[in-house]
Amino acid sequence: MTPRMLPTLKRFAVVVVAALPLMLSSASAHAADLIVSAASSLTNAFKEVAQDFEAQHPDTKVILNFAASDVLLQQIVKGAPADVFASADQDAMNKAETGKAVQSVSRKNFASNQIVLIVPADSKLAITQLKDLLSPAVKRVAYGNPASVPVGRYTKAALERDNLWTAVEAKGIPAQNVRQSLDYVARDEV
Repeated sequence: MTPRMLPTLKRFAVVVVAALPLMLSSASAHAADLIVSAASSLTNAFKEVAQDFEAQHPDTKVILNFAASDVLLQQIVKGAPADVFASADQDAMNKAETGKAVQSVSRKNFASNQIVLIVPADSKLAITQLKDLLSPAVKRVAYGNPASVPVGRYTKAALERDNLWTAVEAKGIPAQNVRQSLDYVARDEV
C-alpha cells in the first residue's frame, strides 16, 4: 500500500462507516445474528462498523462473510443466509436484483470504488502510469479475475481502454479477490 492510497481509503472507510448503520438499522432490535455478506474490498471498514454496531446493539451479533461479490451472490442464490449483501460493483448487484436474491426497494448505493495501481513498498521499478506495465522489467501483475471479481472487470476495462489488456494479461496473476491481489503485492510476489 502506498501513501497515495491512504486518503482514498480513509474517505472510503468514512463513507462505509457512516452508511452501514443505516443499512443495518432495519434489523430487528432483538435479533440474535445479523449476517453480512460483503465484498472483500470492504473487509477493514466492515469489521470496524460491525464492532461499533455490536457495541450499540448488544443483543445483536454481526456475522461477517467476505469474498468476491460474484462468489457471495452465488452463495446467497444457493441458499446461504444473508441479511445484508454489499457488492463491490453494480453488475453483481444487478444480477442479485434480477435473480430476486435481494429486495429491489432495499438496494442502496453507499460507497464507490476507485481502481488503483500499487507496487511493493521496496520496488525499484518506476511505475507511475499504466503503460509502465509494458516494461520488460515488469514480470508479474496481479489483478482480480475479470470473470468473477469486480476489480478484475474494472482493471480489464481500464487496460482495454488504453489498448494494454493483452500485454498485461500475458503477465497476469488473476486473484480470487482484491485482498489476494493486495497480499501478492505486500509479499513482493508481483
